[in-house]
Amino acid sequence: ETKEEFVKVRRRDLERLTTEVMQLRDFLPKIVNGDILGTLQKLDAIESNLEKKEEEIEQLRMDCEHFRARLETAQADCMREKK
Repeated sequence: ETKEEFVKVRRRDLERLTTEVMQLRDFLPKIVNGDILGTLQKLDAIESNLEKKEEEIEQLRMDCEHFRARLETAQADCMREKK
């Protein structure tokens, strides 16, 4: 046995509420989709920046290995000259 309860609401208030709900249904997806789109664009930019930084790090590693090899060669040459 379910007992329904009713509340009296002025027609004008009901119309306002109905209008607000319809506006929210219309505008909310646009706002949320805009926010999501902006966030995705920021994410793409960050990922692109991260890729560039990873490439820079790899280049620096290669430079470091190259300079280390040159240092070892120079040290070996120096030791030979001392002998």
